[in-house]
Amino acid sequence: MLGLSNKLEGKLAHTFNETVTLHTSGQLVSRVIIQDGHVGLPPEIMVLAPRIDSKITEPEGRHAIIDTDAYCENREKFNIEKIGSKLIELHDEIEKSFKATVTTFAINAWN
Repeated sequence: MLGLSNKLEGKLAHTFNETVTLHTSGQLVSRVIIQDGHVGLPPEIMVLAPRIDSKITEPEGRHAIIDTDAYCENREKFNIEKIGSKLIELHDEIEKSFKATVTTFAINAWN
């Protein structure tokens, strides 16, 4: 996911990678933004996000923001069980994407 961010000269503005995949459960959109500066959040959740501890936001440097969305667009009769099942399927796809994006080292560091 680092792309060219470590290979080109000059000051990095940002690196952006987006992958869109279609599944039987719906559509998955996986984005990774690499930038220098303070750790941030995807713009659409920045205003709604809880306060982030300063031990995370104070350090400055190169970091990645992972933003993954999954959705399904179907018109059908309302059925709460089907909706619950669909949400689990979509969550499973998001989890697979996340695990494919990060390294074991990153997961261990986070834990």
